[in-house]
Amino acid sequence: TTSTSISSGSLSNSAGATLVVGGTITATVFTCTEAGNTVRYTGTVNQTGKVPTAGAGQYANLTINNSGGAGNNIVSFNSDFNVTGTLYIQTGVLLVSGSATNLTGAGAVTMDAGTEWRIQTTTQNVPEISGVYTLAAGSLINFNNAGTQNIQGVLGSGSASYRNVEFSNSGIKTLVANATVSGNLTISGTAQLDASATNYNTMLAGNWNASSANADPFVQRSGTVTFNGGAAQTISNATAQETFYNLTIANTSGGISFLNGTDVNATNTLTFTSGVVTTGTDLLILSNTSAANLVYTNGFVNGNFRRYIVSNTSTYLFPIGNGTASADRHQISFVNNSLAGVSYLDASVSDFTQLTPN
Repeated sequence: TTSTSISSGSLSNSAGATLVVGGTITATVFTCTEAGNTVRYTGTVNQTGKVPTAGAGQYANLTINNSGGAGNNIVSFNSDFNVTGTLYIQTGVLLVSGSATNLTGAGAVTMDAGTEWRIQTTTQNVPEISGVYTLAAGSLINFNNAGTQNIQGVLGSGSASYRNVEFSNSGIKTLVANATVSGNLTISGTAQLDASATNYNTMLAGNWNASSANADPFVQRSGTVTFNGGAAQTISNATAQETFYNLTIANTSGGISFLNGTDVNATNTLTFTSGVVTTGTDLLILSNTSAANLVYTNGFVNGNFRRYIVSNTSTYLFPIGNGTASADRHQISFVNNSLAGVSYLDASVSDFTQLTPN
């Protein structure tokens, strides 16, 4: 156990041993490849992790347990290393620092609530560790490079979902597979999230927060974003409108609310499977003019719903309501009798007081 520094000479962590590091390791030769050994970083200020000199930077088991305060609890690695056993982020932040730094290996990943894995790698699809992921609610994987990063849709050999995921700093973060997020998705800084030319889809059970100052935080391509939470979800965008190509509403409890003056626009297909969308003073917009591009099973809009139309003889469905209970739904159908000169219709339901008849 060391709370200061280990310098010069050689340091080897034997099989089954645990090396607790509260400071830094600057030993010339550092070996921790023996089966069952663990290196645990336990500082109270930011630490620089030591890349082992044996096994191409191999850790058997690596634990991040830095208890410093926010911004002072980071353990950073600046060159390639790998984990063959378990990477355990118990407390604090693991920073894979620099575009060319790779954290690889067939090990497992465990993250406790409130921890963060911050990844700056740009040379490979990330995260790169290929074992089984066990992520607690409240854990965060943050793609933090200032440039382009290629993002795995699910995690490791068990195809685990992200808990919370953030695309931060700047640059384009491009999906390389369909993504599943069981917590919140955040696009921050000036970053963009790109569904890619392959049109990958995103399943989201938490909140969508596009706080990025980029003029177009989400490059939707022709992909689908599905809101399938089992509790209340929110959608917010710093630019006042969030645009999806295909949008599916499949919330099973709590509904979906728009925040911060955010209109939401589905440019191709809007699918209602279940759930109530509460817009407040904002709008849910279906800008595709085909009546068939609203696919409806259940649910409704509690608030303002805009549908774009063209002159035809189609019937346009408006599943709207005033409240969040099933009894608050007041669905209407607009039969278009070749109406001309109108590009869209707005629909909402509001209470009124009936006057006493004369």
